[in-house]
Amino acid sequence: MTTSFYGYSSFYGEHCLRSSLEHIYARYLDYVNIGWTYEHKTHTLSNEVRYKPDFLLETGEYVEIKGAFNFTYDLPKVQLFQSEYNVKVTILQEKDLRQLIKPTPFVFEHLRQEWKSFAKVRGILSAFVGFNSKGT
Repeated sequence: MTTSFYGYSSFYGEHCLRSSLEHIYARYLDYVNIGWTYEHKTHTLSNEVRYKPDFLLETGEYVEIKGAFNFTYDLPKVQLFQSEYNVKVTILQEKDLRQLIKPTPFVFEHLRQEWKSFAKVRGILSAFVGFNSKGT
């Protein structure tokens, strides 16, 4: 049986991050000294959909981390949030994160493994028997 890491959590400092990609982005933000909060607040949009952006940066910018972005479901929600709250949301996918950390001393796969190790140490993944073939 194979189980994906997506949907499981691991701690980075005091934050319980929901994906290895969020872990990688948090490590990057700390490296470049950009202050951030994780899942700062849940917003109820005019269509009654609730939306909780992944990161709020000290600059006031929101960042959404997506392994796979569903343009049919996710994009309208992000656009409505931007419109109603007059804010900017940047959507980063894995390919974007790989580019972002290139000039840093970080190695993408090492950070992903770090996240998995933290999850195992905390026992969060102890009930699961395997990982998917992508290692995510």
